[in-house]
Amino acid sequence: MISTQVIHHNRMYDIKFTVGEIERVLRSGGVLFVTFPIYSYVPTEGDRDWKLEQIEPGTYIPRNGPEAGIPHHYSTLKEIDAVLSGFEILDIFTDETKHRCVLGIKK
Repeated sequence: MISTQVIHHNRMYDIKFTVGEIERVLRSGGVLFVTFPIYSYVPTEGDRDWKLEQIEPGTYIPRNGPEAGIPHHYSTLKEIDAVLSGFEILDIFTDETKHRCVLGIKK
């Protein structure tokens, strides 16, 4: 299963639900590749004129710009470990777009 720059466009509850559904339908030993934007790289007003509104810890909704109204959740490593607890993490690296790329296998 592959999810790049998509799953984080939700509140944390919905991210957990989505990963739970992936875990439910993926066979044991199935491969997962998913990306999460880095928590320490939350865009500031100086980076983009998004007029960010924080709606829960780590989740922001831009009120301006091309992604206005779309939630963005910026994950910590601790959150990623918790959300992907049903997977053995094989690798985590940061790509050029400031997203953590996670490769795992369903336990």
